[in-house]
Amino acid sequence: MNRLIIVGNGFDKAHGLDSDYYSFIKDYLYNAIVSFIEKKHYDDLLISIAYKSISLPRQIYIPNIDKENVFNTVKEFLQKNSKYDIEFKCKSDFFTEICVDAEKKWVDIERIYYKYLIKLFDNIKTKQKNIDITLALQFLNQQMNYLKELLEEYLYKLQQEKYKKSTINRDRLFIQFDKESLLSHTWNDLLKQHQENTKKESNPKNIDERIYPEKVMILNFNYTFPFKEYGGNCDVVNVHGQLNSRNYPMVFGYGDERDEKYLELEKSGIDEFLVNIKSFAYFQNKNYDELLGFIEQNDFEVWIAGHSCGLSDKTLLAQIFEHQFCKSVRVFYHEHEGADNYNEIVYNIARVMSNKIKMRGIVTPKHEYNRFGAVAGIIRKF
Repeated sequence: MNRLIIVGNGFDKAHGLDSDYYSFIKDYLYNAIVSFIEKKHYDDLLISIAYKSISLPRQIYIPNIDKENVFNTVKEFLQKNSKYDIEFKCKSDFFTEICVDAEKKWVDIERIYYKYLIKLFDNIKTKQKNIDITLALQFLNQQMNYLKELLEEYLYKLQQEKYKKSTINRDRLFIQFDKESLLSHTWNDLLKQHQENTKKESNPKNIDERIYPEKVMILNFNYTFPFKEYGGNCDVVNVHGQLNSRNYPMVFGYGDERDEKYLELEKSGIDEFLVNIKSFAYFQNKNYDELLGFIEQNDFEVWIAGHSCGLSDKTLLAQIFEHQFCKSVRVFYHEHEGADNYNEIVYNIARVMSNKIKMRGIVTPKHEYNRFGAVAGIIRKF
């Protein structure tokens, strides 16, 4: 039995890396406003900030900029009776929705991108003559690519600062699970079956050895890279690429090719609809093939560590969960203020898997050993 550990953004957050989209958008808006104050004007593919008055007064009321309250500053700019003589504009509904969701502290840029991709496609079907679909599609993709560039810059700086300040060597970010926490409902079933198969042997095998996996793969969905190359019986695959890497560029887009609307996008014959679909980015290097090689070689269980299992990665996750060799999916959940996100992750797994009978059979029961605190320092040795 092998083990596939799926690592998502919650893992970064557990190690103090604010690599989520909310933190990224907050940082972007803060830097844009600071640049505007310094240069009296700011303009890029996403927003523009300028003074309303043609002739500027000598004394201009400048807001106190606080990164944690940057969304309140933006709202003050947008008010009709604003005390600031400042005009703030989002250059598309796409980025406006990103900012609105980010203010709520939860934003999925890839999901919103796909939503507007479908809107443009629907405009083609309804033959909206007042919209230049080609230009609108090109602009949407330009904005998405620009966000990708900004995100890469933000994450690289974040990662460098984190490792520079940390007193912990990056190779020591991970601790070993205790023996009891390695057990799961599915493992116990396998052990019982193994005992029944070997009880007639005069020298039965050491059952305890079956608790530990033969091989482990850490499938890292983050763009940050806190993992060392383990070697031996553990491989690390950065399936979404690496920062500032020519051979392993960031995979940034949408990944639900099972959606009926996506099939229509393919049939349209318009390549611009497909440039930010994740499947095509996976073909650019060997990471995806390494994952396939791992899940094809033996029975495996899945541990989910900080990944929401959202639709942005639906096709890839379905390929893992619905694979004939996938024997269990163990969800490590995060607790906060008396609540946890176990059900939220399981709901998303249900949305990912079309085979509901298998889903009920492989998702292990909620257990105190599955609290995310146990996995925040994920396995260093096996």
